[in-house]
Amino acid sequence: MTRSLSRKKKIILTASLLALYELALFVTLFLQVTGIPAATKTEGGYNRTLSTIENITSANPRYVELGFLGTHDSCTYDMKTSGKVVSPDFSKGAKFALSLSKGMTVRYAVTQNVDITSQLSFGARILDFRIIELDGQYYNYHGLATSKIDVYVGQVLDFLAEYKGEIVTIFLQETAPDKGTIIDVYDYLFAIERDGKTLADYVYYDSTQRDISQLTYNELTKEGSDSGVVVITRNSSHIKYEMPEDGRCYLSGVFPIWYDKGTPAESLDAIDAHMRDTKNGTYLTEGLPFLIQAQLTFSVGTTKGLNYALGKGNLIKMAAESNMIFISDPRLAGWLETVPSFWVDYVNCEGFYRCANEILMQNNKALCAGPQA
Repeated sequence: MTRSLSRKKKIILTASLLALYELALFVTLFLQVTGIPAATKTEGGYNRTLSTIENITSANPRYVELGFLGTHDSCTYDMKTSGKVVSPDFSKGAKFALSLSKGMTVRYAVTQNVDITSQLSFGARILDFRIIELDGQYYNYHGLATSKIDVYVGQVLDFLAEYKGEIVTIFLQETAPDKGTIIDVYDYLFAIERDGKTLADYVYYDSTQRDISQLTYNELTKEGSDSGVVVITRNSSHIKYEMPEDGRCYLSGVFPIWYDKGTPAESLDAIDAHMRDTKNGTYLTEGLPFLIQAQLTFSVGTTKGLNYALGKGNLIKMAAESNMIFISDPRLAGWLETVPSFWVDYVNCEGFYRCANEILMQNNKALCAGPQA
């Protein structure tokens, strides 16, 4: 009797596991078919932000004092379920699970739905790149590999060539070389050409000689006569990066804080607490630009957070709500006095990008209206 009961339990358990597996496959297939909302606009009208400030060259503000809008995981807009699973920090088991749920990954790993050219036109000036080496080639990734990095850098070069007086920051996170080294990644990045020009042609600083806190607008743009690019690598706690000796990159120990407290309102309270600590010197590293992770992020840390994310269906819809709540918060002005720049998912969110750009441009104009350099 006992053996018979035990056998029945095993049959029930096996059947239950099979049912859950079939349900997971069904959900995965459903999520793969359901796409990310299509972009409604591709031109934002903010290709010029800094270069429209009349007295910016005479005021010559410091780079770290200027306010910039940025895009989180900028190169995810062309992610597809056919992309290769590439998460260097994941275990084999986690990668296998990810391979079974690519639809879910696309829903919650795609953070932008317009290309780099469009993001720049919506006012983005800080771009978040994640580079991984696969078979000797360099791709962007965020759980799944997207396109070769050339695709994204080429668009940046087009922008720099056309819009003099603007500054673009490329923020490298979680860079993962394979057979090569981090220096090989930098060499490749700076060798990408567009009409005979590379990123190196827009680097007017030497990080070995000049602290990032000392950089000024005039230095980075040749007094507004050219565009400038600043390349910063995040030095995370689990990856130590070697810097090129030619001074083309800065190393940052500062990283964005993730707000995943369950709802947009709760995430804003977390931002407020973080900004108070930053103002008191708990988090801020002197001389380095600090980016606010300005929207609620997908989290399995709390039941409330998970339910909210799943209820929205994808990260773009989450950002559409979070961005507007963030930009409308009465505490924002105080936050920007402490940290002038922030980046978001879904930068082309209707209503948001205009408000964000106008706020940042007004802050930058006020900065330039102060004492002359």
